[in-house]
Amino acid sequence: MSTSVSPLPPPPSSSNPHLSPSKLDSATLLTRQDIEQHLSSLTSQESELDSRLSGLISSRTRLTSQLKALESLREVVGGIQGEAAHMASEIGAVAETAERVGAKVRGLDEEQVRF
Repeated sequence: MSTSVSPLPPPPSSSNPHLSPSKLDSATLLTRQDIEQHLSSLTSQESELDSRLSGLISSRTRLTSQLKALESLREVVGGIQGEAAHMASEIGAVAETAERVGAKVRGLDEEQVRF
């Protein structure tokens, strides 16, 4: 099972000066056209923020899913680690037995050579 974790995308850069958070000086909105332009700018900003928020929510869902996958992998790795430790212990015991048997066989070989 392969799970890749991709980084979050950077926030989109915008050349629109109205997307930077700034206080509105209502004295600058002198005409209906000024108000409509500002409203259009705010609508664009809202759309971009909605899009970014949707992207963040989507990323959170993906990250949560990936974290769950990693958690299940952690449990698998823990089980494998336990099995490996048990096998190493058994192999160590078998190696000790083999060494003792080998020593006795060498001893018998030496006794056989003497006769």
